Amino acid sequence: MAKKKPYIYYIALTLVVILLLILIAPKLQQLTGLGQGTSSDNSLQFNEINDMEDAESVLFNWYEDPNAWTGGFSLYFDDANMKSLVVDLTEMKVTEGNLDEHDIGVGQPNSYLIAFVHDSSKNIYTTLTVNDKGSVQIWNRYANGETPEFYISENNQAFYEKVVGIVAAKKDREKSATKNDEVPFEYKAETAVGTSILEIRSQDGKLIADVSDIEPNSLQVVTRVTGNTALQIRFIDKEFVYRFTKAHIGETTYFYLDGDVIFSPFIAQPLLTNDLVIEGDFTEVSLEEILAKMNQQ
Repeated sequence: MAKKKPYIYYIALTLVVILLLILIAPKLQQLTGLGQGTSSDNSLQFNEINDMEDAESVLFNWYEDPNAWTGGFSLYFDDANMKSLVVDLTEMKVTEGNLDEHDIGVGQPNSYLIAFVHDSSKNIYTTLTVNDKGSVQIWNRYANGETPEFYISENNQAFYEKVVGIVAAKKDREKSATKNDEVPFEYKAETAVGTSILEIRSQDGKLIADVSDIEPNSLQVVTRVTGNTALQIRFIDKEFVYRFTKAHIGETTYFYLDGDVIFSPFIAQPLLTNDLVIEGDFTEVSLEEILAKMNQQ
């Protein structure tokens, strides 16, 4: 008859098994992805935490040397590529990351730092970096001095390429617009104020543009992020807004409708856009009436 092993043997064997499990558990996690930020079980779609609907504009910055800013610009969401970029971001799969391992605002070569402005008056942003490997790091919706929620996402090469394309297009447009910087701005032939239903005039009353410079059927009534109703105007000459704003930096310009001033923006810098948005004390009904009149011109 076989001799029974003492109970201490079984206790020792159990302890050995537990110890082995403790030692190999981290390796199993690495192999299976359990407990890692890339686990699909832990992922979210970005629009679950930020739908970006109140974003006003976006700032792009890029780097060619570590931590050495190379260039940057701001854009509004009046471009199909920009709208597409926001859609891609909101549909991106993200997981929570460790904020302590990343410095916000630090740029690396072949990467872009992008800040979506939610509220410029309160300095509320969503900031992200994306590099050529498709790695995205997101500091979600925070004000200066606050600690943001931090998320990461991988395998976003298509998103990176879209950013590269937007920046390249902006650079090309800027190069095209600035090639004639030395050519003086040409004003239109002088007419009495109110001759055209819509006029843009300089600080000293010179006629900058009128309704004949506007692309036919391009006028739109739009709602701004602020909730204000405004009139969006697109010009026939794609470089007109740049040339007009470049020539009047530091001046107030005046927009007339039927001879009355409806908008008087101060020009602080050149604008590289084909559209202008006129805001004023309008209702949607009054703007629709203006729109109908102007489309008849």
